[in-house]
Amino acid sequence: MIKSKLNYLSKQNFLNVKSIFDNNFPWFYHTDKVVVGDKFFQFTHIFVHEYKVTSIYFNKLHPLINKLKPKFIRAIKANLTFKNNKIKKSTFHTDFNDNDKNMRTAVYYVNSNNGFTVFKNGKKEKSVENKLVTFPVNLEHAGTTHTDTLERIVININYSVH
Repeated sequence: MIKSKLNYLSKQNFLNVKSIFDNNFPWFYHTDKVVVGDKFFQFTHIFVHEYKVTSIYFNKLHPLINKLKPKFIRAIKANLTFKNNKIKKSTFHTDFNDNDKNMRTAVYYVNSNNGFTVFKNGKKEKSVENKLVTFPVNLEHAGTTHTDTLERIVININYSVH
């Protein structure tokens, strides 16, 4: 089941999380063949990889993590994409091949833009700042590019609820 919550964090907690991504935040170039027929690139920052904290910025995500109340976190990654001349959908994928019914994926939208997350069942979630969308980790989904703002920032969290 896909769940969506607008204004997920309080205004102050949202601004604290958003402030992480200032001009000094370290992004890392990442290429992937996820947009059919086109070379897709984005910048990423890995906070947690395979259950291990990998970023000194991890503690700044506590307002988001504390509200999720995960039993454990497998991965957290921020994605940064830039304005494109048209909206292109990446290929459908799952973050992990995991049939554990307790594993969830959360997408937290740091800023609003005309990009979105689409699911194989046809459901679409617009990129609206401070919105959180959660769904089973094995549900196929795809992100898109955007055409209206300079950047699109999302935080992707894979976690267990029990």
